[in-house]
Amino acid sequence: THGIAVADIFLGYSHEDKPFASWLAARLVREGWSVFWDVEIPPGESWREFLEKNVGEACCVVVLWSHSSVASRWVKAEAEFAYERGVLIPALLHAVKPPFGLSTIQAANLEGWDGKSEMKGLADLFQAITKICPPPKRVKLRPLDIAVVVGRRKTHGEMGATFNLTCRFVNELDRTVTLKRMEASATGPGDWSHD
Repeated sequence: THGIAVADIFLGYSHEDKPFASWLAARLVREGWSVFWDVEIPPGESWREFLEKNVGEACCVVVLWSHSSVASRWVKAEAEFAYERGVLIPALLHAVKPPFGLSTIQAANLEGWDGKSEMKGLADLFQAITKICPPPKRVKLRPLDIAVVVGRRKTHGEMGATFNLTCRFVNELDRTVTLKRMEASATGPGDWSHD
C-alpha cells in the first residue's frame, strides 16, 4: 500500500497504552522482527482498509489487553480478525479478562514490565511469536579487530588520532546478498564527531 511493506508483527493496543506499545515495539525490532504499530495512514488511503490489510497480512498479531483495550471496539476487531486467521498472540498488561470469545487463547503476562528488564512473560511472548513467525535471518556486521593508530592525519587534522576498524560480515541467509550501504560514526573529546 503506497510503498509501505507489511510488517512481520501487527501490534494492536489502545491509545492509552502507547508508551508501553512503544517499549514493546522497540524490543521486538531488536529481536529481528519488523513491527506495524504507530504508522501514519498515507494520504488518500482509507484508515479502515489500511489497517485491515496490515492485520490481514502480518505474520502474527500481538494484542495488548489492558483496562482500556478490552473496551476498544477497534482492538477487539483486530483481535477477532487475527483469531480467525490463527495468528493471534495476546499479552496482558493488566489483570483483565479478554473480550468474549478471545479468552480461550493463553496470554503472555506482561503486567508490571518496565520496558527494560527481562521477565518470564516476555520470554513466553517471544517464544509464541517465534512459533508462528520465526525472526528473519539477516546479514550481520560485527567488529573483528580494532587498531588505534596514534598520530595526526595529514588531512582532517581536527579528527586527532586515526583508527582502523576491520569488520567481518556474517551472512545467515541461504542466498547471496549485496552490501549497498554501510554507516559508521566516531566521537571524540568535546563536541567532536565524525560520520
